[in-house]
Order: sequence, then C-alpha cells, then structure tokens
Amino acid sequence: MVKRFWPLILLLFSLAFPYTLNFVNTPISDVAKSFSKLLKKQIIVDERVKGKITLISSKDLPLRQAWDIFTLVLSMKNYTVLEGKGFLKIVPVSSAIPYAKVKKRGYRGELVIYVYTAQYTPASNLLNSIRPFLSRFALITLHPPTNSLIIEDIYENIKKVKKLLKLLDTKERGGEVRVYKLKNLSSSEVVKVLSPIMGTLQSYLGGR
Repeated sequence: MVKRFWPLILLLFSLAFPYTLNFVNTPISDVAKSFSKLLKKQIIVDERVKGKITLISSKDLPLRQAWDIFTLVLSMKNYTVLEGKGFLKIVPVSSAIPYAKVKKRGYRGELVIYVYTAQYTPASNLLNSIRPFLSRFALITLHPPTNSLIIEDIYENIKKVKKLLKLLDTKERGGEVRVYKLKNLSSSEVVKVLSPIMGTLQSYLGGR
C-alpha cells in the first residue's frame, strides 16, 4: 500500500520543501525545466509560449508558494497551466479556456471556474460590479433561473471576486463611511473602477 502511494508522498514532501527563486531574464521554458525537476513532474511548454521572466525571492519559500508565484507571472503574460495525467502543460490562456475546471482552490495563475448563486441581489447587478476586477480574458455567464454567475478566470482574481461578492450580496442594508487618502492613483481613476459597485449598492439600498 505504501509503495503504491510513494509518488504522491514524494510530491507532497517536495511541495513543502523550501526553495529560493533566482531567475533573472530567464526563458519561460528554462524556468519550467527547473520546476519540473523540483516537482518530479513532466512540464510541457507549448511552442506558442515565448518570452523571458524574472523571479527573485529574498528568502526561502515553500515550493508550493514558489510554484504559485510562477503561475501568477505566467498569467500576466496570458499563459496558464493545464493539468494532465502525470504531466503539466503551459499554454496560452485562449487555448486553456475550454479545459478550465470548477475548483475550490487552484494555483494562483491557474484558470478555474467559480459558480456563485446570489441570495439577496440580482446576479445581473453583481456581474457589472465584479467585471473590472477580472482579467480581460475572463468569461462571465449569467444564469437567471438560479440567479447565479459562472465565472472563469485565474484563481488569484477569483479569490478577490469571492470576497467582493460576499460584501455586495448581503441581507444587511446598512453601511459605513470611510475616508482613504490615495497614494498611487488619482481619484478619477478610482471612481471609474468603483462606479459599477456603487451602482449595485444604490440599486440594492434603494429598495429600503
């Protein structure tokens, strides 16, 4: 029995093993080769995946976290990782969309599907509120019969959207006012991003 699960045991051990990121202007394919050795898993790089990246950490990181960072950087270049039986494959996001899966947790740059069923707010209102916080290649489908949203995007963005949906889709109709001093954005830029959210709140609070 132990022998049967030995590969899985080795993989779990390797994910917890500390690792320092030190890739400077390195081809994505070379970074993938390094992770392939560390993860003890074949990583295939699609021929359409090009370019170089820089990944540097000031301290040791759990390998799982290092891998998360790598997948997140890949997503910034419009690439993602597909999981197969015994291998991983780095592909353009456009090619991965049909293969995305519903997951509770994924790698930060992994393309996943999240289904949210709204309880107190029309899902159509929520759709407009969360769109600015998703990537340009994200897909959102409205399912009116169940008042649900089906969202497909990288896991890092899905995590943020989950928190936002929880705040917007609430039974409580009260609120609080806070004042923030902006450091890196102009007030007009923030207003553009927050306008869809404020529209949802005004629509919801208007029912009082």
